[in-house]
Amino acid sequence: MSYSQLLEQIENQLPTTNKPVYVGFSGGLDSSLLLHAVCDVLDNHRVVAIHCNHGISPDADQWQKFCEHQAQKLKIQLVVERLHFPNGFSEVEGRDARNKVFSSHMQEGALLLLGHHADDQAETVLFRLFRGSGARGLAGIPAERNFVRGTLIRPLITHPKSDLKEIALAQGIEWIEDESNKDQSFDRNYIRHKLLPYVQSRWPNAIKSILLSAKRLRQDIGLLDDFADELLARVDYIGENASDVIGSMDIEKVGMLPAPQQSLLLRRFLFVNLGMIPEALNAEEALSQFILSKPDSEPLYLLGKTELRRFQARLYLLPAQKNMAPEQARPWNGKAPLDLAGGTLSLIKGEPEDFTVRFRSGGERLKPEGRKHSQTLKKILQEYSVEPWLRDRIPLIYQGGQLIAVGDRIFCTEHRFEWVRK
Repeated sequence: MSYSQLLEQIENQLPTTNKPVYVGFSGGLDSSLLLHAVCDVLDNHRVVAIHCNHGISPDADQWQKFCEHQAQKLKIQLVVERLHFPNGFSEVEGRDARNKVFSSHMQEGALLLLGHHADDQAETVLFRLFRGSGARGLAGIPAERNFVRGTLIRPLITHPKSDLKEIALAQGIEWIEDESNKDQSFDRNYIRHKLLPYVQSRWPNAIKSILLSAKRLRQDIGLLDDFADELLARVDYIGENASDVIGSMDIEKVGMLPAPQQSLLLRRFLFVNLGMIPEALNAEEALSQFILSKPDSEPLYLLGKTELRRFQARLYLLPAQKNMAPEQARPWNGKAPLDLAGGTLSLIKGEPEDFTVRFRSGGERLKPEGRKHSQTLKKILQEYSVEPWLRDRIPLIYQGGQLIAVGDRIFCTEHRFEWVRK
């Protein structure tokens, strides 16, 4: 492949838009070639390079200066972001930090171009194979996908690194070598330097074969996704908009499906709502926990930054609930909204009074409107079907020492409140 052919391919891949085109620019071979090619295809004022300074290597600041110099030569804007790893650096932490940076700069309709190549694709497929990934993981890195408010494109994903190096040398393109790429304590580096060369010594076309398998898997996944979407409709799937619920479905209807369909359904449920399937997921274990549990139980399954909970025959996907620090009782006159740890409380009906606001601590009683006798808050919360994950997080409003409202869910007087959760 020649440089002119690469330029033609990239030009054909880029949709017609006047939005910014961001290029992840580490200064290495692949991102340097990609950046030069994009600048030869597009007007330079539309191209913005993003460099993430990990600060791990002693040469990190020198690499940043190299990237700044290249951006000046190309007459494009360069954004530099310094990354921090208080809990120590890992491949996963590094990837997540870079994605967070890229996400923060994406505008509506913008493009993000990354320089992953065919060798990266083969390494990813093998890495995921050894971690027990399913079909979606073994399908590898997508050449294009939605990303935040725009589109992520990998124009070099089908080209071997050796071809890219030839082109870069022929064009006189400079790049830097990251010494950490040789550190075989990182899993991907071990695959790159140890495993793949060994495999290729027996099967020279191994990378092409791995890419072909990944391509076929992506085609099969499209059919599986269509079937899984039909299953979601059959189990009353709801994509929630509430801040505390990401999505939910009828777990009893899930339990009526054959086991393989249950597993497929759960993975699709997570992918539709999260855009990925958490590596920590053990679908069979999670499903048995929810399907076989007693109707009145409230099982919990943690998935990193999210969690699965069962409540009243539905399975809910939620942001992981952090423990709230104890909050002291707060005096409030109701005239202006009250900011609390979990949200904002406002009086929307009734006269402002001297209220006191606090959270559940145990032993509370109240008498909802229309009741003759008071009952324990615990029983009332269950009766009103207040979700378990909200019961300790919803504010209790007192007047004259009497509990008169539970957020915007239960009222004992004519006063009405609005509780907007964060």
